[in-house]
Amino acid sequence: MTRTHLAPVSAALMIICALPALFASGCTPNLREKSYRNTAVLTVPLEKAVRTNDRIDRYTTFAAYFRLAKDVQSVKVGVTAEYVADIMGTKKKRTSYFIVEKVTDMSRFKNRNLTHLHTELGRNFNSDWNRDTEITLVSIKSEPFRNLDSGSLYRVRYTTFAEENFTFTVTVMADCAVTFVEEPR
Repeated sequence: MTRTHLAPVSAALMIICALPALFASGCTPNLREKSYRNTAVLTVPLEKAVRTNDRIDRYTTFAAYFRLAKDVQSVKVGVTAEYVADIMGTKKKRTSYFIVEKVTDMSRFKNRNLTHLHTELGRNFNSDWNRDTEITLVSIKSEPFRNLDSGSLYRVRYTTFAEENFTFTVTVMADCAVTFVEEPR
């Protein structure tokens, strides 16, 4: 008898406690999407894409490198892949998976085996392979490897898990100029 009386009461308490959070979240102005001042786009066909030695789930990955003109609070990154699906020239999009990394030059430490260190800043997929089309990376100024600064190089490493002749489009949005650069040696 105690069990039947407590269940409705505890359920009602949970709903009452959740109501303020539900109403507050709908009225918060901070939930709006941030708009960025600059958008840089790199479109590259598969035959000209830079292959990496690193893989995502044993599949070949390609890379695009970029620099920021100044320190920023956040950047938004997205990758799309498109291919010609038939003889009529019909174009189709394919799901892209990507990882954004900060590249640190390690040559000053005189280590011949490690010339560049790649620190992951974010990825557009989780452990169940659910993905987003774009991700927003937020700078953490107190952590040098997570700070989005103008002196660093960034790598977007991407794949589609397929073999079609893709044209990839890498988009980086920031509140400063973004420059795509050649692969570091």
